[in-house]
Amino acid sequence: MTERLYVVNKQDEVIGSEEKENKLKKNFISRNVSIYIKDGDDRFIVCQRAKHKSTYPGCLDTSAVGHVTFGETYEQAAIRELQEELGISCQLKLCTKKFTSMDYQGKPLQFFTSIFFGRHEGEVQLNEELVSHKKFSKEELLKMMEESPEKFVPAFREDFQRYNNLFQ
Repeated sequence: MTERLYVVNKQDEVIGSEEKENKLKKNFISRNVSIYIKDGDDRFIVCQRAKHKSTYPGCLDTSAVGHVTFGETYEQAAIRELQEELGISCQLKLCTKKFTSMDYQGKPLQFFTSIFFGRHEGEVQLNEELVSHKKFSKEELLKMMEESPEKFVPAFREDFQRYNNLFQ
């Protein structure tokens, strides 16, 4: 079964749906979620994307991230992505929503992202979209992002640098 995504306008109003595989080809605006999780020691769980991912393979990314599928709310998508990618569930807080328009391999990539924050103590179980995870303090992440920006998904780096004070 093909995954369908919302197609929205620049006000995040739904104007249709489209197959996920057409995202880059048709350049429509979609909806995403990005979830930041801290452990009991106040460290962020950061995941490395698998090499087979279509965007930013091998790069470091948020705890969980993904598309909002057609019929879901942002919150439902965040809960699903956490379960799928990390095998966990926890209470999530909506921190902000933002619009992103960026260039990816010469093609425009546009989406609205709702950014969530949660806390989880215990183990995580990564799915096939992720190859590893590590835990970092806020200061360690900011330093790494400054020294080696190419190791990070650009939206993760930009969002973390801009919104990290919301993750309490």
